[in-house]
Amino acid sequence: MKELLFTWEYMAKTSVYSCEESRGQPILKLEDKKIMDLYSSQKAQKLFVFYQNQIGNASTLESAAYPGWFMCTSTETDQPVTITQHVGPNHNIVFYLSH
Repeated sequence: MKELLFTWEYMAKTSVYSCEESRGQPILKLEDKKIMDLYSSQKAQKLFVFYQNQIGNASTLESAAYPGWFMCTSTETDQPVTITQHVGPNHNIVFYLSH
């Protein structure tokens, strides 16, 4: 299992995914942070860490802060990336990552 920080770069800004609690359950957020600031921080940044579990050439991305919760996409079009603990036909938790 690998620890990963996922970033999104757009027009010279860098954002990272985080997982934090809202109304009693985890939510996925995209935050404006520099990834190197997270690496060099003295404080653990568990909210920004996702474990990559490889399944053949596919992967799941599990929150380090909320074990059992996975980054997912919806089977419906134009839906945001979210986080779920309900693995099933409406939530795709399997990703094909490339470098």
